Amino acid sequence: MTEPMSPTADLGVLDVLAFVAELGMFVGLAVGGWQVVDEPALSVLLAVLLPGAAAGVWGLWCAPRAAHRLARLTRWAVKVTLFGIAFVLVANASPQPGWAVFGLATWLLFVVSLPADRGR
Repeated sequence: MTEPMSPTADLGVLDVLAFVAELGMFVGLAVGGWQVVDEPALSVLLAVLLPGAAAGVWGLWCAPRAAHRLARLTRWAVKVTLFGIAFVLVANASPQPGWAVFGLATWLLFVVSLPADRGR
């Protein structure tokens, strides 16, 4: 009889880095959405919608347990696009260079953690 696997059975350092990078991407999208326009109501809307849309895409196609997980190269293309958008938005956010450094650190964590994205 086999024992059921616990959710953290194969969790490694790269998995943790990937999770931290994903959180950083969502923060970057929220900050970038907040600062991309000057109108307060639209800023709030974008600060909520951008990370929300990214979370929806991530949950549907990129998450390790997604029901319709994309093939590896397609999934990586989606991830690079989402992280790229977050980086561009946060690199233009104020104050500088603080948010640009945050965006670069998030991007580097993402790149370093890519080997954790294996087919499960």
